[in-house]
Amino acid sequence: MLHQALSTVLKDSHLEEFVALKPVECLSLCPRPCGVAISSPGAWTYLFGDQAPEVNQILACVETYLDEEQGHLPRHCRPTSMQASIMGRVPPLNDL
Repeated sequence: MLHQALSTVLKDSHLEEFVALKPVECLSLCPRPCGVAISSPGAWTYLFGDQAPEVNQILACVETYLDEEQGHLPRHCRPTSMQASIMGRVPPLNDL
């Protein structure tokens, strides 16, 4: 349901050309379902749980992510609903 809602809203968004929305079966967040992962080459990767189908805040977070150098998303820069739902973050991976 969350993927479908995001897909629908993303189609009408200026972010559509910059975002590849990919469904996955499992993010291993069973106790905190409806997960969202945000990643980009050379940037931080973020994993959020407890995401309700309120997609406008998710897209606002993605927009901030895209605007920040290396996708850095400090807590105060994230929408309110995504400040406490963070499950983890991974630093940018360097090319070896």
